[in-house]
Amino acid sequence: MCALLLLLQLYLYRYLVAENLMLRHQLLVYKRSIQKPRIKQLDRILWVILTGILPADLWKNALAFVKPATVIKWHREAYGFFWKWISRRKNPGRPAIRRMLRDEIRRIAEENPTWGPERILGELQMAGYRLHINTVRKYMPKRTKTPGGNWKNFLDLHASQIAAMDFFVVPMWNFTPLYVFFIIHHATREILHVNVTAHPGMDWVRQNLKEAFPAGKAIPKYIVHDNDPVFVHSRLFMGNVLSITPLRTAPHSPWQNCFAERFVGTIRRELTAHVIPLSENHLRKLVKEYVRYYNEDRTHSSIGRDSPVGRQRSERPPDRPLIAIPRVRGLHHRYFPVKKAA
Repeated sequence: MCALLLLLQLYLYRYLVAENLMLRHQLLVYKRSIQKPRIKQLDRILWVILTGILPADLWKNALAFVKPATVIKWHREAYGFFWKWISRRKNPGRPAIRRMLRDEIRRIAEENPTWGPERILGELQMAGYRLHINTVRKYMPKRTKTPGGNWKNFLDLHASQIAAMDFFVVPMWNFTPLYVFFIIHHATREILHVNVTAHPGMDWVRQNLKEAFPAGKAIPKYIVHDNDPVFVHSRLFMGNVLSITPLRTAPHSPWQNCFAERFVGTIRRELTAHVIPLSENHLRKLVKEYVRYYNEDRTHSSIGRDSPVGRQRSERPPDRPLIAIPRVRGLHHRYFPVKKAA
């Protein structure tokens, strides 16, 4: 009876069985001819779906391209991607802060290289911001070196204790070189001493140093100079007699004595480029007159547009034309507001 039912079922589904047999035979022939077929991602997804529909024995026997263990591996990977997708957050992390606040964090960190996130957070909280310290750490600029400020901050902190000295040459009418010696204070840009000679020697330099820093006068702790022999051989004198520590610049490095070099350029443009000295005494008078104008009248952008010794600022603009007072034989001027009559 069972055999008859089986034969009847085969007869009724003979076309499907034959078609299935033909397909399986073609797959076996294809498997023998091609060692490793190329499988796309859609093929993997289809087989993973079919494994959930067909019984295990059926789909394992129906596989011809891959092994059952490979399909199981794909199923596990698809399961992991599925849970990762449904568990994702639409807006991960903390809400983004405003661009202005991010710029403030970076600006404070750059202006204060020794500050850490705690200090920056404290300042921002004092200003009314409510932040977490990790937010400050996130937007702080990366620091590649140990916080220690820069050369500008270092010089600003020590400028009151530093002076610089140098020579520059001015040719006389008969081409005799005259040497102008000067000492400039770093903090105020004041010219502490100036003199002119045709024969600069160690004795002459030492005498001028004594005149520049007499007993009882406040003297700087350090003085910067270049590699001129008269300076090099006077280092012991400066240290032992004047109690000043000399700082010698590196060879061929005028930028290390930048304050002195800047004054040399200024006095050349504003004085010596306009005159031909007739004698040593003539140049000395002109230079000292210019230094008086430089210290008392000339404004400097690096010290808040004030003069080295300080000038009185008017609280209100004048309602009358300014009065011009000539300086340095009329080469420069100083301007005063007209005082109202009582």
